[in-house]
Amino acid sequence: MVLDAFTRNPDIKGVFSHNDEMVRGIVSALRQIGKLVPPGEDGHVAVVGLDGTPLGLDRIREGTQDASVGQDPIAMGNAILDQMIDYINGREYEPSAVTLPVLINAENVDDPAHWGNF
Repeated sequence: MVLDAFTRNPDIKGVFSHNDEMVRGIVSALRQIGKLVPPGEDGHVAVVGLDGTPLGLDRIREGTQDASVGQDPIAMGNAILDQMIDYINGREYEPSAVTLPVLINAENVDDPAHWGNF
């Protein structure tokens, strides 16, 4: 899909992936067409993934992925577990849980609070 998109429009400035695992194909495609250019250099195509996985964070460190929108599965699990415990014990509980995403990039990739660094 990335190769097709660049064939139709070679001036694409960025690509977003639904998860960090799929960025592997984006990086491969950009490499094939000579557009895997380091950040800050002319012709760089921004690559952003989703989830903040260990693999995504490694790619950010190596410069083949610009960012990932971190979604913390540990925080999500904790919030849901707390609700389940309240429900089982007959206590009032909030029927929805909110965990906030965080943009992970080269400036904060090594933050130990990111679940992908555990």
